[in-house]
Amino acid sequence: MRIWHVLLRLSAELHDLGDAQAIDATGMDRIAASQHYAKRTNYTFEAVKTTLLSDCKNGAILDIHCSMKQPHDSKIGW
Repeated sequence: MRIWHVLLRLSAELHDLGDAQAIDATGMDRIAASQHYAKRTNYTFEAVKTTLLSDCKNGAILDIHCSMKQPHDSKIGW
């Protein structure tokens, strides 16, 4: 995640950001993940939630948060 944050920060600096940003979240059930990978790594997660912070003016992704605990978006936003 540290690498993602650095890349996103650097790419966000390339854009003129607007005054409004938005949070968008999506989830993925384990059934959609590679069963071979899950067995090989002893992964026991049921779902992954990905939350993005994006700029409304140009659609640039400013930050990303991934969690296996399904936290509410309002808590991630801070």
